[in-house]
Amino acid sequence: MTENLYCIYCNSTKVIRFGKTSNNCPRFRCKSCGKTWIIKDNHLKLDIWKVADYYLAGKSYRELIKFFNKSPGKLNSEIRDFLEGCPRWEDYLDAVISEHNPKVLVFINLHFCCKYQSNESTEWHLLLALDMHSSLVIGYEISKTNTYDVWHQFIERLKSRINNVKYILTGAKSEIDNNVRVFFPNSKLIISYHKVFRDKELNCCLNKINVDEKMIEDAISVFKSFKNKNLLKIFELNNVNELKKLLYDNKELFIDRLKSRLSFRLQHRLDNFILELQNRLEHFHIIRDNPEPIINGLIARLMLVNKENGFSRLSYYCQIPLDASLSDFSCARLPKAQKILPNSYQSLQFILEILARSLELPVMSNNCELEITRCQLL
Repeated sequence: MTENLYCIYCNSTKVIRFGKTSNNCPRFRCKSCGKTWIIKDNHLKLDIWKVADYYLAGKSYRELIKFFNKSPGKLNSEIRDFLEGCPRWEDYLDAVISEHNPKVLVFINLHFCCKYQSNESTEWHLLLALDMHSSLVIGYEISKTNTYDVWHQFIERLKSRINNVKYILTGAKSEIDNNVRVFFPNSKLIISYHKVFRDKELNCCLNKINVDEKMIEDAISVFKSFKNKNLLKIFELNNVNELKKLLYDNKELFIDRLKSRLSFRLQHRLDNFILELQNRLEHFHIIRDNPEPIINGLIARLMLVNKENGFSRLSYYCQIPLDASLSDFSCARLPKAQKILPNSYQSLQFILEILARSLELPVMSNNCELEITRCQLL
């Protein structure tokens, strides 16, 4: 492996030397994605979108200047100019899917302080509205305060884009709750405790002997309540009963997937996305007095990039396997559907992930046959 070199296509560090060109330029190959490229005059020749992608992914200027023949100031200027020309994430998302009906909407406030000069710092609040099932950002607001009026403006704008939401998780913050009651009077407010309770309930069910039928029936019940059922169309399933049969035919894989998500909840859950976003915000160095372009680009990248399992948060939100890059986003080019065969192993993994995620929503609680004296929830 080559030290301190990253794949220019997928950001993997599994890069090896792969010979030289006729001009004696070193060629490299990524063992993760299989693609090759060359470095000319000891510097990478990349489009600015890829440089910005590296930066948003977490690379520092010190790391970037090793591979790009540009000064930190030049990189700063080019990255900011590129991101300022990108569309707003909310507009791009609305172009991809025009009707938003999240099952559980989560409101979160992130506070961060970013220094942009040696003796100065800026404090900001990032207000987020996320779909709990996919961890996708549906909307955001950037402000220097965290007041009722700021949340009022944010939730009012969000209301114009969301048709219906049954449950809203607010963390019992009064400035959020009061505005939710104004703009979403028919939604049910829930608190973080419900999410913890649901985790315990799932663990309890998974420890029972005959769990397969209950977990599958619960997953199908939640899926039926989704207004978006693209999953059926994309993978050529005629109805929900065929989806249920698919789960029963692969029940061991489904239960294993659910157990894996519960065992490594931080890596798989919305909480991990929040930590990832918070950490990146704290380490930006070109926020200055206008954080909008940087944060907008960061959110877009986090929503579009494919994770280790090959699918993005946007894919789970749309229930369609999609591919898009920061380059596509920058010129408002819509994502392309991945070419996945309906009966393939990859399509099965996508389906199992969506159904496993649906069971984690803090809205399910079926009758249990377990004796109350043995219940793990008490």
